[in-house]
Amino acid sequence: MGNIYYSPESYGLQIVGDFEWSEPDYSFDMLVVWKEGRGKYWIGEDSGCSCPSPFEDINDINQLDGPYTKDGLRKRINYRIEERTDNGYGYGYSKAQLKKFASDILSRC
Repeated sequence: MGNIYYSPESYGLQIVGDFEWSEPDYSFDMLVVWKEGRGKYWIGEDSGCSCPSPFEDINDINQLDGPYTKDGLRKRINYRIEERTDNGYGYGYSKAQLKKFASDILSRC
């Protein structure tokens, strides 16, 4: 079926947007939002070194987080930003920068 990140149409999805939790350094640590039909959104998070491809272990849409409405999507992304920044999760972008990334994605929904 292909990789859900590189071939989302194989799953009946389209990518709305994505962002990295931290500055990439031969690695990825990302959140992606996909849209399925009208008003149905899915979230996926994946991380790894430069060897694997993002989301290569996802074989089914139900392995993603969702589905969400636009309002539910906004709440879930904001929750994840709070959770990752309040728990002192390693190095990464500031909470303000992450909220800007999220706002950009949500503006496309």
